[in-house]
Amino acid sequence: AVSGEKFEDYVEKNIIEPLELNDTRTEMPKDLYGKQLAVSYSSKTRTGERIKQPFFQANEITLAAGFSSTAEDLLKFGMWQTNLLENGGSNIFILTRPVI
Repeated sequence: AVSGEKFEDYVEKNIIEPLELNDTRTEMPKDLYGKQLAVSYSSKTRTGERIKQPFFQANEITLAAGFSSTAEDLLKFGMWQTNLLENGGSNIFILTRPVI
């Protein structure tokens, strides 16, 4: 609200793009479920099975649970936060080499 921008637009412009989080989105695209998005399963039933759960779209709680990302992008984000803490909150660290 303070920026005057939609939350998704602000996050994209000020976090995702500067940190080069190339596989991070402010949504969970249904077409990626089972491909780039993990499939969820229930806890074990009485017969020991786990039942595949339907895709969950976090429309109403996007701010809390609507992002999708990769482990590499989460590492970049974590490294940025660590670097901010170590540098008094004034520096954005961009990972420029691949993480293996």
